[in-house]
Amino acid sequence: MACSRQPEVLWAQCSKKVYLTISVPDSEDVVIKTEPQGIFSFSAVAHGESFSLALELFDSVLPEVAEVLLVGCSRNTYYLGLV
Repeated sequence: MACSRQPEVLWAQCSKKVYLTISVPDSEDVVIKTEPQGIFSFSAVAHGESFSLALELFDSVLPEVAEVLLVGCSRNTYYLGLV
């Protein structure tokens, strides 16, 4: 079973928002999910190698309210805001 690498991640937050910068150069097959239990997950493939990340957030996430905003993307660095 192949292991997955963790991507480079930067984190910032304010009262009700979390901002993540996830860097996986030359990535493909990107999957971004939030789960009601407060789990944020990211996965991608780059140069035949798998990258994945799972973060347990402080509180639950309401799926009907939560948004994952792709604030920007530059050379496969994903700037995300969780509202």
